Amino acid sequence: FLVAGLVMVAALSLFNLALALRMARQLRTYAEFFAGLEPAETGAGGSTRPPGAAVGPFTTTAVDGTTVDNAWLSEPTLVGFFSPGCPACRDLIPPFVAAAANRRALAVVETGPEEFDDHVADLTGHATVVVGYPAAVVVSAFGVRGFPAVCTVDGQGVVTATGVHLVRQTVPA
Repeated sequence: FLVAGLVMVAALSLFNLALALRMARQLRTYAEFFAGLEPAETGAGGSTRPPGAAVGPFTTTAVDGTTVDNAWLSEPTLVGFFSPGCPACRDLIPPFVAAAANRRALAVVETGPEEFDDHVADLTGHATVVVGYPAAVVVSAFGVRGFPAVCTVDGQGVVTATGVHLVRQTVPA
C-alpha cells in the first residue's frame, strides 16, 4: 500500500506540474496580446461624454492650488485623463504634452494601482494637473468610461471632440 500511495502522489504531482506549466504558457500568450492593444475608442469616438454634451458640474483643486470647476472651462480646453499603471496612458503623455503646448490644457490623473508621481512630473508645467481622489469628481463630470481618454471642450463647457486621436501624431506611411 505504501508503494501504491507514493506512486499515486507522484503521478498527481506530475499532472499538477504539467497543468501549471500549461497555464503559465497561456498567460504569457495573453500578456503579449494585451501589451499591443490600443486604447478603446468606444461610443461616439472616445471614452468621455460625446461631442455636443455638456460637462457635468464639478469643483476640485489642482496640484498647484488652482480651483478647477465648470467656470474654469471658460475658453477652449484640451482635457486628458490618465491612470497610473496603464501602459497606453504612459505612452499618450508625450503627445498630450506636445498638443498642450499651444493651448489651455487640463490633465486628470486618477488614483491607480501605482503611484502617480511620474505622470504628475511629466504633465506639470504643460497643463493644469488634478490628481488622486480630487480627480474622481472630474472623471465623473466628463463621464469617463476608460483610460486614457482625451477630449476638447469649448468656452461654454460643451465637449467638441473626443478620442485619443486628438493628440496622436499621424506618421506618414
